[in-house]
Amino acid sequence: MAQIAFKIPIDKKDIDYIGFDPETQNSIFVFPCQYFPDYKGRTITIKDVPKNEYESLKHEAKKILDIIAESQFELQEGESRKGYLLYQAFLWILRDYLKNGYYKETQIETKPFSAGKINWKKTVKTNNMLFDKDNFIFRYLYKFRRKIDENQIITEIYKCCLAYAVENLGWYYDLYHVDRSIFNIENKEARSFMITFLKQRLSNSFLDYKKQIINCLLDILQERESGQTTKYFCASDKEFEYVFEKIVLKTLGTENVKDFYSHASYFLNHKQVKASNLRPDTILSAQRTEKNEIVDYLVVIDSKYYNFGYGNRSVRDLPQSADVVKQIGYAEYIINNKLQRDDGKIWKVKSAFLLPYSKSHQTSDIDDDTFEYVGYATDNNEGETKRAENIFLDKKVYVFLVDLKTIIDVYYSNDKVKKRKLQAKFLDSLLKFN
Repeated sequence: MAQIAFKIPIDKKDIDYIGFDPETQNSIFVFPCQYFPDYKGRTITIKDVPKNEYESLKHEAKKILDIIAESQFELQEGESRKGYLLYQAFLWILRDYLKNGYYKETQIETKPFSAGKINWKKTVKTNNMLFDKDNFIFRYLYKFRRKIDENQIITEIYKCCLAYAVENLGWYYDLYHVDRSIFNIENKEARSFMITFLKQRLSNSFLDYKKQIINCLLDILQERESGQTTKYFCASDKEFEYVFEKIVLKTLGTENVKDFYSHASYFLNHKQVKASNLRPDTILSAQRTEKNEIVDYLVVIDSKYYNFGYGNRSVRDLPQSADVVKQIGYAEYIINNKLQRDDGKIWKVKSAFLLPYSKSHQTSDIDDDTFEYVGYATDNNEGETKRAENIFLDKKVYVFLVDLKTIIDVYYSNDKVKKRKLQAKFLDSLLKFN
């Protein structure tokens, strides 16, 4: 494959997917909108920027690709999940090749060679020993030597699968050219032969490394049959909504959302029947000291992968009335049912929408521009309703933008310190506009 290029769209409406489609445009990786603000609206090749900047683009692309593949696995069910094995097998064979070179099937034979490690057991057992004073003399010294399999079939299968991995994901490790195999992965008969051969070898293999290689090759060949490649390398706009929701949950979430499910009930034939649950996206809890008292906050966050932060900031690109009412309903449910914590303390409940945007500078540091306040929404009954002594439900749903590059960096690092810093920055930004 050619050196990959990176497209940084201006608007969500300009793209069909995020990631790259190896079956149509496998030399172009599409970033989320304005992910690199200095390059927005451009397609960057290795010739357009200094090498260190190109490597930075590639590093960020790897993060997003890993997150997409992981999320696609979670979105799929049953047999469709097997496509994730192909992505993992590609990465494994590329790393194995860079570390060990082409895999070669070898056999160990023991004969009277002139060089090699002596097999003393066979030497003593086979020879009649002669004595010369204090020394033992053997007519032949049997030695170990590796014998390359004459057919080298498994090596050719390895080359075939490696070439397919390079074609799709070689840029991940700066690998663009490898030797050609006698097999063609696009040939159905060749695939059938290779799969049968590998399965036979697997049943007679006892070395862990060899079994790992054979399983990897089988994953690649079998998943090529199912056509699952594209699904795990890119995400449609709709699918990336789930990715964004997961990123927010894993970085800003501190509570188990299952503890805050709300639901309605039907009363039918004198029986109460529970309806389906309403599930909040993310729950953040944190403490602040106010007027020498510790206040416990609980923030219900609804993640929306909408175009507002990238477009002309039209109200049409904001969550609409149903979402506003739902957020207020979540907060009221918590006030009515979960207000008092297990330790006896009382929550002060807030609600927020969180949408993506790109801050003006390219750093992914957690700074004052990581979150941008937009405004708030109400259900036209604006005000505070007293629910318990000294505790009020804020019926505003605050709207914030979050820098997507920063929150992805925190998610991908899985750094607890960064997560706490991000959570503190968001709560500080929220309370500033109370």
